[in-house]
Amino acid sequence: MISQQCHRDFLRARVNNALGFVVTKNMVDSTEVRSIFYTLQSLNAPESVDQFKFRMGYKPKPVRQRVVFHSLLSPILNRAMHVAVRQLCHHLPKSSFLGKMEGMLRFYLKGKYPPENQDWPKCLCERKNRLLKIMQKNKETVA
Repeated sequence: MISQQCHRDFLRARVNNALGFVVTKNMVDSTEVRSIFYTLQSLNAPESVDQFKFRMGYKPKPVRQRVVFHSLLSPILNRAMHVAVRQLCHHLPKSSFLGKMEGMLRFYLKGKYPPENQDWPKCLCERKNRLLKIMQKNKETVA
């Protein structure tokens, strides 16, 4: 399931959770389905989104995500811009546009660092050192 969305008026009713549960149950009950992929880490979703998936039995899998902007925008997409957008988000917390913009800037700026210096999702932090060793070993094998 790559993406699922609902109107913000229905978020409190947890319609996305209900949809995710029903689709997951139907897929698990099918004899033809061996595994299910349930989206990448969101740019600005609350931690409760991951907790819902884990309660249904999903397991986190490390996938390196990266945001790339057009090279003409690069000079203005810096830490100062990120701080400004974060402050705007604080003043306008209901703006999904600003939330996504903050997330894109955060992913873009953090993506410039090597994996060991990036923020990792909480669900993968305990496995970070082991995963970094595997990544390094794979990099050496390819080189």
